[in-house]
Amino acid sequence: ASSDTPSEKQIQILRKVCHVTSAMMTPRRASERDIKSNIKDKFMVMERLIRLISHFVEAMSKNSKNGNIDSSGTGSDEDADAITLSALMTLATAACRASERNKVAFVRALKNARRASDSAHTSTSSGKRCNSSIALLVKGLHTTVEAYKTATPSSSSSATMIKLMADICKLISVLCKFDDFRSEGSSAGTIGVESSMGASVSSAHDHVLEFNRSGVVPILHEITDIALTMNKDNNEGSGSGSGTRGVSEEDVVALAGSALGATRVLAVNDEIVQALVAVGTLKVVKLALEMGVEEVLLKDENNDKKNDGDVENSNKDAGSKLLSDPIRMQRQHLTSGAIGLVRNLCGNDEIKTTLCLGAKLDASTSILPMIMHGMKLYRENATIQEHGCGTLAAMALRKPANAMRIVQDDGPREIMLALRQFPNNVLVQRQGALAVRNIVSRLVANTNSGVTEASTNKGNNNGREDKDTLAGDESLEKNTDNLMNVRDVFLDLGAEVILRQITGRHQGSVDEAYAALRDLGCKISMVKYDAETKKTTTRVEMFGEVKSNFRAVYDESTAESAVSKHVGA
Repeated sequence: ASSDTPSEKQIQILRKVCHVTSAMMTPRRASERDIKSNIKDKFMVMERLIRLISHFVEAMSKNSKNGNIDSSGTGSDEDADAITLSALMTLATAACRASERNKVAFVRALKNARRASDSAHTSTSSGKRCNSSIALLVKGLHTTVEAYKTATPSSSSSATMIKLMADICKLISVLCKFDDFRSEGSSAGTIGVESSMGASVSSAHDHVLEFNRSGVVPILHEITDIALTMNKDNNEGSGSGSGTRGVSEEDVVALAGSALGATRVLAVNDEIVQALVAVGTLKVVKLALEMGVEEVLLKDENNDKKNDGDVENSNKDAGSKLLSDPIRMQRQHLTSGAIGLVRNLCGNDEIKTTLCLGAKLDASTSILPMIMHGMKLYRENATIQEHGCGTLAAMALRKPANAMRIVQDDGPREIMLALRQFPNNVLVQRQGALAVRNIVSRLVANTNSGVTEASTNKGNNNGREDKDTLAGDESLEKNTDNLMNVRDVFLDLGAEVILRQITGRHQGSVDEAYAALRDLGCKISMVKYDAETKKTTTRVEMFGEVKSNFRAVYDESTAESAVSKHVGA
C-alpha cells in the first residue's frame, strides 16, 4: 500500500491473490480442516494486510467526499476500491476463522505497523489516526454505509456496497467469537494465545468490548434496517427478484443475516444489551424473523396451492427445498442469527419477559410464536435447534409466567423433537435438557409454594415489587390444573427415555439431564466412573451420609493403645 495510486493491473493481481489465498485457507469438507489449519498458522502477513485495508478505506472515504460516485451505472473509482476491499475482508475472515492466533495478530497489526513506520495511511479523514484495527473496521463499515446512501438507485454501486457491508459484518462475527477448538497438542498450542497456565485463551470478549467502544452498535442496527427495508421494497415491487436499488433478493437476505450475526456476538453483557435495545433491536429482530420464517411459509403455501394444493406435503419436503434454493439457505442463516440474538438478549429478565409475553398493551408483539415456527420450518438445522432450545431455557429461567406461555405454545414438543433429531449433538442436548429443567422446576415450584411465595416476595422486597413476577403468579394461580400436569406433558412426549438414553450419555450434558429428570420426578441416581480402576459405582457418596472416623477430641489413651498394638505386632 504505497502512497502512489496502484495501477489497474496491480489491483487485478491483488484481487486474484486474495481469492486464491482465501480458498487455500477455507476447508470445503471435514477432512481438509487439519491441513487448512496448518496453512492458516503459516499466514504471517497481517501487518501488510491491515495496511492494504487501511489504504482502500481511506481511498473510499476520499472518493465519497469528492463526490466520485457512480451516477451512470457503469462503475466508479469508489466501486473499484470497494470490490478490492471486499476481497481483502474475505481474506482476513478466512485467515482468522478458527485461529485464535490470527485473530489477535489481526487486531494488533495496526499498532505493530505504526511502530515499524509512521504511515499516513493509518490516519482518519479528520487527521486523527485510528486507534486499532477494530477502529479501522468500524470506520470502513461507516464509510460503506455512507457510500451506499449516496449511490444512485439501480446502479452497480448499490450492489457493491451491500456485498462489502456483508463481508465486514462477517469479519466482525469471526473476531468476536471463540471457534479455535484444536487440541493442546496441535500447532495452536505452541503459537496461539496462551495464559499464564499455558492453556489457550479466548480474546473474543476483549474484541467485543473494543468494538462497542468504537461505536459499532448503531452502525450494525442501521445496516440491518437497510436490509429489512430493501426486502420490504422487493416484496412490494414486481417480485422479479431485484428491488428498487437493483440489488438481488439473495444479497439482501445475506446482508441481514450477516448484520444480525455480528450483532449477536456483541450481546455479551447487560450494558451492550441495553445499548442494543436503545437503538431499536427488539423491533428489528422481530422483522428479521418474519423475513426468515413467515415469508418462507407464505411462499411455500402459495407455490403449493398453484401446484396441487397439498400444503402438508410441502411442509414435509421443506428440508429438501432449502438445500436446493440459495435464497432459502440465506433465510435459514438469517433465522439462525435472529434466534441467536434473541437468546443473548434474554440474559436480561425484563427484556426476555417482553420478548416472550409481548408488550403490556399488545400481546401480539410476542416473539415466541415465530421462534416456534422457525424450529418447525428448519427442523434439520442443528444451530437453529440449539438456539431455539437455549432461548426457551433462558426465557423460562426465574419467570413462571414465561414458562407457562412456552408450555401453552407447544414448546415441550419442539424441545423433544430437537433432542430426537440430533442425538449426537452435545450442544443441542445440553440446551434442550436445560429448557426442560427450567420450565418444569419453575412451574412446579410455583405450584407448590402458591400465593404464599408471592406474598413473601412482596414483604421482602423493601417496597419494590417485581410486577412481572407478581402478574405471573396471579395468572398461574388461575391455571393450577395445567401446572399440576406440566410433568405429564413432558413425560408423555418421551422425555424420560430421551434424557436417560440420549442426553445422559454425553459428558457435556449429563448434569443437565440429571437435573431435568430430577425435576420431572423420575427416579434417578448419579453414577461415578473411576478411569484408573475402571469401576463404576451406582451412586456418589454425599458428605455426611457415611459416618466419618474423624475424632474431634484427641484421646490419649486411644492413641497409646494404638501405638502399643503397632509395636507389639
